[in-house]
Order: sequence, then structure tokens, then C-alpha cells
Amino acid sequence: MKRRLGGTTTVDPSVLEALEAALGAGSAAEIVAAFLADSPARMERMRTLAARGAANPLGREAHALAGSAATLGLTALAAGARALEAAMEAAPPDLPPLLSPLEEAAAVALAWLQQRIPLPAPPAAHLPGNARRACSFACPSDTG
Repeated sequence: MKRRLGGTTTVDPSVLEALEAALGAGSAAEIVAAFLADSPARMERMRTLAARGAANPLGREAHALAGSAATLGLTALAAGARALEAAMEAAPPDLPPLLSPLEEAAAVALAWLQQRIPLPAPPAAHLPGNARRACSFACPSDTG
């Protein structure tokens, strides 16, 4: 069942269920853990890039976030990141306000993931090879 917030589909649990079926619950949990661990730093990088007016690197971060979010079924976050990436092609003059909707979608998505997946304790430092291939976000970004 897709979940909605204000008429917008925020998450599609069937995507995460398919990932669990393909890789196993443990690997899927490690992917979620990596996403949860990386997301605060990614959002901070995006805020910093926006404050500096660095449209191209911000667009690359948004692209990476969009792919990661889509892999986990975080539809509103993926859509917001894709919209931000597209906006960066035009290099708008005032970047920080463009992050607000994305940050709201991120908060909802991260909260849903934390409730949905029991995380391994402690989260693995390195993902298994099949999980790393499935989700490119597991590797640190070089766009900072």
C-alpha cells in the first residue's frame, strides 16, 4: 500500500519488499542502514552547496539522492531530488529555498525507513558485494 502525505505518494513499500525478496532481508536492512547513515551528511552537503550557489555539484548530489531514494521506494524524496536536479540545470540565483521541500520529503522518508526496517546492530561498515552493486549510494559521494 502506497502511503500519501498531502495527496502526494511519499513511499511505495512494494519497492522495498522487492529489494528484500531479491537480496534477502539482511542485505536490504544493510542497504537501508547505509542510506540512513549517509542521508544526514548528504543533506548537509546539499545545504552547503546551495548556500555557496554551487548549482552543478548540488545537481550531482540531487541525482545521487534521487537514485538512492527510488531504489528504496521513497517516491516523494526521489521526485523532489529529481526536480532539484532539473532546476540546477538552469542555475537559479537563490538555491537554499529550493531545498525546503526536499528536506521535508527526506524527514518523512527517513522516519518511514526507520520504522519499517529493523537495523542491524551495529550497522555494517561495508556492504556485501551484491548489495553494493544494487545501490550505488552505498559508496561515499565524490561530489562534495
